[in-house]
Amino acid sequence: MTDIGTLPGGSWSAALALNGDGIVVGQSSTGGGQVHAFLWTEGRMTDLGTLGGSSSSAAAINGDGQIVGESPVRSGEMHAFLWHEGRMTDLGTLGGSWSSAAAVSDSGHVVGQSVNRSGFAQAFIWTESRMTGLGTLGGSWSSAAAVNEKGHVAGESPTRSGRTRAFLWADGRMMDLGTLPGGHWSAATGINGEGQVVGIADTGSGDVHLFVWEDGRMIDLGPQTGGQ
Repeated sequence: MTDIGTLPGGSWSAALALNGDGIVVGQSSTGGGQVHAFLWTEGRMTDLGTLGGSSSSAAAINGDGQIVGESPVRSGEMHAFLWHEGRMTDLGTLGGSWSSAAAVSDSGHVVGQSVNRSGFAQAFIWTESRMTGLGTLGGSWSSAAAVNEKGHVAGESPTRSGRTRAFLWADGRMMDLGTLPGGHWSAATGINGEGQVVGIADTGSGDVHLFVWEDGRMIDLGPQTGGQ
């Protein structure tokens, strides 16, 4: 176990993600009493700065060193950001007051959640300087958790009946991935390049199980024994 330290003058830090090259991202307190996103590599921690507000937090990093997270802008609104080669880019919102990025693919697709003009939180994908809302499964909100190189997105959204379901979004369409036998809800947490989706779901008996979804079928991987 390696202690990666803190930003100068800080008293704590938290590592939240790393890529295949061993580059770590997260957040750390600073000597000025703020909390900033950081990048750690080869024994050195770099402060990623903010979008103009007083704080930032990194959530994910891809193989090219692109980092995503959230930071308040000068008005105090929280916005998703993409950091690359020393520059932090404000990804904007879907028209509402905040957004937050959760994942970034090696091809540069960013996904997360943002409030839209109607005041509802909705999953988004950002690519080529444009943020697009992914819609819902019929309910009032959706949230994206992961994205693959093809821009296919996995996350969760309630249906019209209010049941939260894992979804796969591809080619402009959001698909309900269903539940495990006897279950009522599911949530996707990851997706690979082949379109296989993983997540968690209930079984109707109060237990939470892990699943993998592929070829239109949700496969039970057994009880969840730790965190997501």
